[in-house]
Amino acid sequence: MGFNIAGLVIKHNFDHNLTALADALRWEIKLVDEISFEKASSNWLTDHLNVYFGATGTFIFFPHEWAMNKYHVRGYDSLCFAYSEVSMAFLLSHMDAEGNYRSFIDMEGNRNLEEGIELELEATITDASELIMTLIDETLGEPWQEIDLEARCLQCQRIGFKTSAIEPKHKQPEILKTKKWWQFWK
Repeated sequence: MGFNIAGLVIKHNFDHNLTALADALRWEIKLVDEISFEKASSNWLTDHLNVYFGATGTFIFFPHEWAMNKYHVRGYDSLCFAYSEVSMAFLLSHMDAEGNYRSFIDMEGNRNLEEGIELELEATITDASELIMTLIDETLGEPWQEIDLEARCLQCQRIGFKTSAIEPKHKQPEILKTKKWWQFWK
């Protein structure tokens, strides 16, 4: 059957603090349970996320459709991905700490919707599935398939987004803050 997983890998472990991770992602997260890595990394998650804090990185498993949002954490290397061996479909979205971005979708060996600057690894690894697996290990700081299956993970529920933490990309002119829209014609 193969792997059918999706998630986000971040090159930072947030001191194993779920609140710090939630703040960095701007998500509201509720802890549901502690589970094993074996259960956390199981195929086809549907409505929750599972978090593994490693020595130097964080691995979040979540439903495949979440990967289309291409989540990243500013200031850290991060990889958002969907990996389906059943349908031979792969999504890769990588951003490094400096903000350099690379993204593509690969369906049965055909790349679509390519964006950003090619990664150095793409010169030697052309297969999307192998590239994703290599980037997971590199970003996490350890070979993820060698993690102890009984390692502690957190099963969580994302209950919302921290929209109050989102700052506008531009400042509004002061007049727009004080005058009502209909007063501009007076």
